[in-house]
Amino acid sequence: MRGDTISYPAFTEDDRVKQFDIVIANPPYSIKQWDRNSWQHDPWNRNIYGTPSQGCADYAFFQHIISSLKEDTGRCGILFPHGILERDNEQKMRAKIVEDDLVDCIIGLGENLFYNSSMESCLVFCKKNKTISQKGKILFIDAKNELTTDKTQSFLDKVHISKIYEAYKKYESIEGFSRVVDIEEIKDH
Repeated sequence: MRGDTISYPAFTEDDRVKQFDIVIANPPYSIKQWDRNSWQHDPWNRNIYGTPSQGCADYAFFQHIISSLKEDTGRCGILFPHGILERDNEQKMRAKIVEDDLVDCIIGLGENLFYNSSMESCLVFCKKNKTISQKGKILFIDAKNELTTDKTQSFLDKVHISKIYEAYKKYESIEGFSRVVDIEEIKDH
């Protein structure tokens, strides 16, 4: 199925995007040509953190996904290029998302995990309503080295997936692998 989620979202209801308990997404990486003008005047009110640059629509997709989450139960898991975590053009949007305490966990993944891209990627998990113990915090998991390589392709073995899952489930800092960071510390950087 092909479409244009940014200009014409598939699921709308009462002049806004429909909201869901869970959204799983793998948006296209860093689209160069997209309808930025339409996004600036988005009729579905998804432009809540700003308009990304013409050369990179990642944060338009991110905002679309956030807008698609139910207020009390909304959660999402998004596969993004690792660059969304550090690009200068999106710093203000990133800061606002962090301030709104939406990001639950970020998992950094290694290279060559996907056939169409050799770049590093990341999984971003968000929750609209975090548990009390996780409010004001983000768990970072560095899983860049948690992979097996076969020729030019990398993949996650069960042991890697289990290690990542256990770190997420425990939601605690593990030397050299994961760190729980207060959003105030993130805002200072």
